[in-house]
Amino acid sequence: DVCILMIDATEGVTEQDEKIIGYAHEMNKAIMVIVNKWDLIEKDDKTMQRYKEDLQMSLKFLKYAKYLFISAKTGQRTHKVLEIAKECYDNYSKRIPTGILNEVINKAVLMKEPPIVGLKRMKIYYATQVASKPPKFIFFVNDSSATHFSYERYLENQLRESFDFSGTGIQVEYRERKE
Repeated sequence: DVCILMIDATEGVTEQDEKIIGYAHEMNKAIMVIVNKWDLIEKDDKTMQRYKEDLQMSLKFLKYAKYLFISAKTGQRTHKVLEIAKECYDNYSKRIPTGILNEVINKAVLMKEPPIVGLKRMKIYYATQVASKPPKFIFFVNDSSATHFSYERYLENQLRESFDFSGTGIQVEYRERKE
């Protein structure tokens, strides 16, 4: 359930790496990227952050992945591999109670109301988690055609910040509530 991709720090992301990680993403698996041979990289205090940002640019669809920089040769940070893989799995398996989920969504809507799309503004009645592995949420709304991609991304980011879904993709579906 957790895909661990090991990248050679001296080579960066290869075409084959992109294909493999793309399959894992399409299969909705938890994902951890290990950057090996970190001992061979010349570093300053910002190297790791810059390298991670470069990886995220190469793998745009994987902003949620967990990253670990190691050296298998020296043993640097290798003791953290299973610990972080377990965190990914725990987040992948996470269940959020409906009441707590709706508190977060209501607060997010109060901070930034949905935009008007066409002539309608989406109203969220409630949200619920319907699955884990990966976490899947359904938002019951007045009109599913009134959702805007930027607001969907905003709500997903609110879920990620509030409940720590790092290392796993999440699925959000918007459904019209039946009266």
